[in-house]
Amino acid sequence: MDSRGQTRRAKHWQNWSGSVRSRPREIARPETIENLAELIGSLGRDRRQVRVVGSGHSFTPLVATDDVLVSLDRLQGILSVDAAS
Repeated sequence: MDSRGQTRRAKHWQNWSGSVRSRPREIARPETIENLAELIGSLGRDRRQVRVVGSGHSFTPLVATDDVLVSLDRLQGILSVDAAS
């Protein structure tokens, strides 16, 4: 992925307490919805395994992967509000 998708080789990931650890092949940090869609599409075509990480507070090994870890940290904030609803 390009600089907007922020994919990089990873050394390791761990949750906040260190009780869950993994060594993903890559960590991706998309910055836009378009980057995320492109990333997921390309990973799906390549049949890669994708896990999404949140804040890292989970005590279960749900995020642990040895393939691609996607962090949504850079996709924060409200983009629009439909006040009429």
